[in-house]
Amino acid sequence: MIQSFRAASQDPTGEPNPFSTRFVSPGMIAYKFDDELSPKKIANTFLTRRHQVAQIVGPHGSGKSTLLRSLFPHLRRNFEQIVEVNIRGSSSIDSVCLRGRQTGEKSELTEPRLLVVDGIERLPLTSTIGLVGHCLFAGTGLLITTHRRSPVLPVLFETRPQLTVFQQIVHELQVHRSDKLITRDCCADVFQANKGDIRESLMTLYDLWEDRR
Repeated sequence: MIQSFRAASQDPTGEPNPFSTRFVSPGMIAYKFDDELSPKKIANTFLTRRHQVAQIVGPHGSGKSTLLRSLFPHLRRNFEQIVEVNIRGSSSIDSVCLRGRQTGEKSELTEPRLLVVDGIERLPLTSTIGLVGHCLFAGTGLLITTHRRSPVLPVLFETRPQLTVFQQIVHELQVHRSDKLITRDCCADVFQANKGDIRESLMTLYDLWEDRR
């Protein structure tokens, strides 16, 4: 219900809140790097590995899902099919294990596939090991996101939320608005209050925008 409200809210002029989910959900904002790295370079690092299995590690709201969306266009050049699984509960755990077994059957593998698992820390370690084994056996790619490093996968990238990156995101979201209600100082206060969680910080800015307009 909260997300639906956030997605639909508009001001009296008909302009939507720039922090609505339609603008800030993964895939709508490009991942911001603080150096010369790019999605293409990271994807190439993954694609040139002998075994295309790896993990993206980072705390809550640090941009892991956003980074994944930025990588997909480059990964699709090598993988004809990308299978996404988001682990939310026990049913999802059963689902990801099943999908791992299905993509791990050589007899069924007719095209290059990449299995993407979001939130694999919710899986027992034994299930993760089994999933990695199935993918390696089949030659299926495996890319996971996790809040905690898994001991069975190499790290492809670590996401680290930074205030300057958050401020850049907020600037870009407001760039075409005449009423720029969120200042850099406000960004700093919100970022600190949410302990560097960019996702939560953007949700806070949605509410602040509503209060100020």
